Amino acid sequence: MIILLALSAMVRFIAPRTFFVALCHNGVWAGALALIATDLIHYTPASTTAWMTLITGLVFFNLGVMTAGLRSNKYVNVPSQTTTGDSSLISRRLLLLLLLVYMLAFGFYLYVVGERFGYETILEDPESIRSADGVSYLASVPLPIRLALFLGPFIFAVLGVRDALKNPLPLLVRLIGMAVLGLSMLALLQRTNLFMGVLLLLAVLLTKPKLANQSQLTRRRSGRSRRVHPALAICLLGVVLIGSFQYLGSALGKTGEQYDSTVVSPALKASGLTSPFHYYTSGTVAFLALVDSKNASWPEPNVRGEINIGDNNPQTWGAALFAPILEVFPVASAWENIAPFIDVGVLTNVFTWLEPFYRDFRVAGVSFGMMAYGFTIAYLFRRRYLSTRAFWIQAVMLSTVFLSPFVAKINNTLFIVMIMTIVFVTLHSHNSNKVQAAVRGPSSK
Repeated sequence: MIILLALSAMVRFIAPRTFFVALCHNGVWAGALALIATDLIHYTPASTTAWMTLITGLVFFNLGVMTAGLRSNKYVNVPSQTTTGDSSLISRRLLLLLLLVYMLAFGFYLYVVGERFGYETILEDPESIRSADGVSYLASVPLPIRLALFLGPFIFAVLGVRDALKNPLPLLVRLIGMAVLGLSMLALLQRTNLFMGVLLLLAVLLTKPKLANQSQLTRRRSGRSRRVHPALAICLLGVVLIGSFQYLGSALGKTGEQYDSTVVSPALKASGLTSPFHYYTSGTVAFLALVDSKNASWPEPNVRGEINIGDNNPQTWGAALFAPILEVFPVASAWENIAPFIDVGVLTNVFTWLEPFYRDFRVAGVSFGMMAYGFTIAYLFRRRYLSTRAFWIQAVMLSTVFLSPFVAKINNTLFIVMIMTIVFVTLHSHNSNKVQAAVRGPSSK
């Protein structure tokens, strides 16, 4: 905690332009470490070496953020006095096309799952679908359909931002659309898509440019629509996150009752928050256990319906970080996306976003990987005024920071699909590749 506070102060003093990125990163990690320190779940202790490896990742991420924020003669993150305020990303017609593709894919998903398990099972017993033997319920859906389902989080975030549309929709229409999308993503029986949609929208709201002429724009539009205050929207998103987490956890039997009472404190069990506490904190402890593991063997293939348990820690030399590429071009074996569970007092199979860097290249991977990651996110954050495309891509990158104590998202298919979708919808945008809202910083001569 003291180290994170010192790192935050250092970035704030040396590189204030990118301090917000460090604040988000250090804040979510401080929360996870503070909860672990309460010992409400009695996690397995870790060695000093493991803790030093974790601290190395935290320090080097902040160094990357600080490096990207140093003064230079490049564009700075200050909006121009002549900015027109045109930050629109997508037209109604294109949004409707993406929504149609998504709904067709969702309909096909319902058809496949319904034929395999019965349509009533989705509502009455979704847990049986997740734990079914044989082919995974999602793996039985063709790959192009699964990729189309990844459009959901992007469309959700677009509907949440009024100015994302060239011809904005009424607030009520957007709220209804977001609710329908949210329900559809819950019907996928996993939290990832809805969480990424909410976190992308959160990143957009937190980093949205405050234009120099925003007051004039607001007055001009005040007669046409009522704007939702960002702080209220962020609070509502928090409610959606917690509510959907608890609801889906209850539907899938993940209520916290399955945890050993000797590991989970009575106070935490009584609160009903065991599951979110576990998800927020266990990844950090699992990463520490991974570093301490001496098991160099590769895990056995996953068997559907069974829990694969093991502290497997082979050095993977790129198979973890580049797993999505290796799945498409199998020149080598990719590390399985679903890792074996590890016992840290409770079972978990997430290892923070440090996992792929550590599995591939150990401490060197954590050091240089986190520095590169921090630099990239902060670099894009500084240049978010350059274009609509730059702004939305930095928001996608920043959204992964909120899950950093939990899991890496930069190397998964959902992340790649969102980036590719943003590039696609801005191909013919007049401001996708032009500097519209930046001023030049002082010369370095």
